Amino acid sequence: MNNKTIIFCTIFFLIISFGFLSLTEKKASDINNQNIWMLYFDNPQSNLLDFKIENHSTDTSFHWQVATDKTITKEGDVLIPLGETKKIPILIPDSDKLNKKIIISVTNEKKTKEIYKNF
Repeated sequence: MNNKTIIFCTIFFLIISFGFLSLTEKKASDINNQNIWMLYFDNPQSNLLDFKIENHSTDTSFHWQVATDKTITKEGDVLIPLGETKKIPILIPDSDKLNKKIIISVTNEKKTKEIYKNF
């Protein structure tokens, strides 16, 4: 009888443990619970400077700047709700991009991120 109790308790605790781990992993895999945001080019291989901001954080207000050789050429503000992605189109003439490094900086209340392209 003692062996049956040990086996039953072991199986019971294994089931509880697997259930807890499953729920914890499901919660951790949801990107909206991570409080992060991402910045990337819409098409990194093209000559276009269009970029996207993907928001999975509680902050919704972002300020962006486009700098050509450390001179700010364009800037703006954008509101992006939790879980959404916003594409920002940037139009700069090809003559202004020739042999220059274009840096795009995006800032929210806590952090600044940058991406760049060399032309």
